[in-house]
Amino acid sequence: MIRKEAIKDRDNNKPTLYYPAGEVTPIPDIGEFPSLIQRVSDDSDDAQLPFKLPDFIGYDPSLRQKDDDVFDIEARFKLAAITADFVYYLDDEDGDDTANVVMLTREMKLVSDNFLAANDLVGLVEKNEGLLWISDVVQYWQREQYVKPEQITNEVNKKLEEVDLDKLTVEEKNIFFAYMQGGPIKYTKAESLMAVMANDLEEFSDQLAAIKELLLDNED
Repeated sequence: MIRKEAIKDRDNNKPTLYYPAGEVTPIPDIGEFPSLIQRVSDDSDDAQLPFKLPDFIGYDPSLRQKDDDVFDIEARFKLAAITADFVYYLDDEDGDDTANVVMLTREMKLVSDNFLAANDLVGLVEKNEGLLWISDVVQYWQREQYVKPEQITNEVNKKLEEVDLDKLTVEEKNIFFAYMQGGPIKYTKAESLMAVMANDLEEFSDQLAAIKELLLDNED
């Protein structure tokens, strides 16, 4: 059972408009986390929450702007990714990339809920770096945007399998091994190299540059 207690801000320890919801999700060897967090609105007349303010443990009355007894649920965020230090929740129905991610500490304190949180999660997913666990939604996002399995034709797969890993740049190797060995999802050699090429690098090795040209030709 999750207590209806406001999530506090990491910097000032004051209650926020976020609170845990859903069920507790146990993740082996990592921990237990609420499956959802919700942001409530403090200025709505159309109340939807099934509890009144006295039950909203930890809520700071100074945040209220009017005398409503209950609050609307403004947004719901699903457990999306976990690193050694942070937990990320994603509103996958909100198209606003600057407001659809909430970043918390592992102690469930609010770090960011703006574009900084979104950029942080995108960077982790893009490079598959530091991730201990990702949801099915994030896994699908990572595969479709970076691995792009539909582009791995027989011809492309043959070229990828022939790549000499020793000739990759240091940056290419870092991303390659993060995808193949480092993240919660282990990808094949071909898939990991596709993810390398999907990253916005300043320069690619000659091998991968040639395969990128092949991929562009296949799109025409």
